[in-house]
Amino acid sequence: SVPINFLLKNCHPSLCNCCCQACQFGLKICSLCDTRHLQLQVSLQTHCNYYYYGPVSEIPKVAFAASLGGNGLQKTTSGSKDLIYRDVLTNIGQAYNPETGVFTAPVRGVYYVRFTANAPTEYPMSAVMYRNNARIELIAHEQPSGPGSDTASNGAALLLEKGDTLKMVLWHETQIWDNSNHHSTFSGFLLFPL
Repeated sequence: SVPINFLLKNCHPSLCNCCCQACQFGLKICSLCDTRHLQLQVSLQTHCNYYYYGPVSEIPKVAFAASLGGNGLQKTTSGSKDLIYRDVLTNIGQAYNPETGVFTAPVRGVYYVRFTANAPTEYPMSAVMYRNNARIELIAHEQPSGPGSDTASNGAALLLEKGDTLKMVLWHETQIWDNSNHHSTFSGFLLFPL
């Protein structure tokens, strides 16, 4: 048998026999033989208001984490600079490109994304997340505060459309630092598709 995920809304148990036995719970996972897949899908499309995600094995698995790595200090003095997190820790689904530093959403859904930034405190620090090269989604920015180092982080659950991109940018006249201990990172994962 192959498991299938269904999110059922306004479904009536008498209409969709084996898949609607507990549809009041909203999310139902069924096991059906291959010959029943098409018949069940047509039945649900006819009688229920639902979203079909397909076999569990086909639901996208998306998770990535990367750090700037052992490149040391990066600083800008004229214009902003795209940050490329080349030290990849995890890249399930290959949605993060370590050559460009860009994450591309493979499906419409809610994603949790997060970043951390570290830098010496004698100069401003920044890390800014942009969506589709234009809209600022999240930011971490610290002003100079004397000797030592500073760490900042930010994160959120974002609704992304298929093909939306996220990238990190170092703003004009700021800096960020990392080494092999992964102080400055960019990560995210798919919570659920929509």
